[in-house]
Amino acid sequence: MSDPAPAPTSPYIYDAQNLPENRRLVAAFARMYTDAKILFAVRIFGVAALAVGLVVAGVLAPQARSIVSGLGSVVLLVASIVVTNVEKTHRTRAAATQEEFDTRVFRLTWNAIHVDRPSASHIQHAAARYEGTRDTNWYDPTSGTHRPFDVLICQAANFGWGTTMHRRWGWTLSAIAIVLLGVLASIASLVGTSYAEGLLVVVGPFVTVFKELIEQIKANFEASAAKEKGERQLADLWSKGMSGSHIPTELELRSLQDKILALRQSNPYVPDWFDERFRKQSEAAMRASTDDRVREAIAAGHAMPGTA
Repeated sequence: MSDPAPAPTSPYIYDAQNLPENRRLVAAFARMYTDAKILFAVRIFGVAALAVGLVVAGVLAPQARSIVSGLGSVVLLVASIVVTNVEKTHRTRAAATQEEFDTRVFRLTWNAIHVDRPSASHIQHAAARYEGTRDTNWYDPTSGTHRPFDVLICQAANFGWGTTMHRRWGWTLSAIAIVLLGVLASIASLVGTSYAEGLLVVVGPFVTVFKELIEQIKANFEASAAKEKGERQLADLWSKGMSGSHIPTELELRSLQDKILALRQSNPYVPDWFDERFRKQSEAAMRASTDDRVREAIAAGHAMPGTA
């Protein structure tokens, strides 16, 4: 029996993503990511608020500094453990829900080794609270590109999205850390009987803040590097497919999807206001990349021109 003629994923990815049940998934994971970001912000602001409180206590009431520091540290530790666990739960659910969406529209098998399927109740509850408008056209048209290349185009968008953004945010956080250290060092020169004492009173309480900043800086640069590595692996498969030397298999598509899932499960957060600042630029870049791959697929005979 001859192999079936090459054809796009059925139904087309662009059409499948806009089915009501799949739009519900987009709304759900968008809301879940937002919930996780809010919890992350609460934790960070809590750390910063405690640091400021310790500085004020150290300047206005040195005798109370140890008491405030002890109680504040205990409260922060307990709250941080609770908030971090809840935050991780929301992030895991969001990544699982986005994986549910991708496996449905890409027609990929579910890999239960890496993640459990999200519950219907969590999806419904999160989708009902979604207030955005980006639950349609999540992926750009692949214009009749044959499978597996239509899936590769969409997976490439997942690797490409956020690569530059994470690097920008990493450098922004680096600048914030340097400026904050400079400001605190300047204030320290005005406090205490010596500069060393001033540093202890003013900079000391911010050690945890700097720890959070350093961890986020590191995580953002690592996320950018990991996405670039994934892009290179996908580009290699794409190149072999376009040349005809090797057609990517379903197993290779699933392997790339596992990498995308792992990135989503560990991705550091970029503030929405920062993301919005560069969103149009990022969307234009992703759209241009998709169009280039579609044209390449058509030229190589791996797509049907004129289809969605």
